[in-house]
Amino acid sequence: MRLSSLSLQGSLFMLSADDGLVEYNWNSSNGWNWIEHGTPDPSVILVGSPGPCFTGAHLFLIGSDGKMYLRFLDDGAWKWRSCGFPYMENEKHVSDNHDRKETCTSDILQII
Repeated sequence: MRLSSLSLQGSLFMLSADDGLVEYNWNSSNGWNWIEHGTPDPSVILVGSPGPCFTGAHLFLIGSDGKMYLRFLDDGAWKWRSCGFPYMENEKHVSDNHDRKETCTSDILQII
């Protein structure tokens, strides 16, 4: 017995053979469908398994550049946002021209 109509839909996220993000989505109207999400940037491939998908609209992934990326649903469209590198206060870091302040702000993550 299904408790709500929301249990009649869902997605599985995984990495494709070319290291991009793919979604296997189920809904009762169309059945199973593949959705290609690709990568956050052509120069970045995704490494490791995708994290959990929060509220069906926020997914965290790690790129080959060491940055964490957020794939999120915004007004019906999937978008990428770089969350940058982990901050380590006591660790020395050699800066290069790729370093810049990047954050995943609470306006995107307010429901998590």
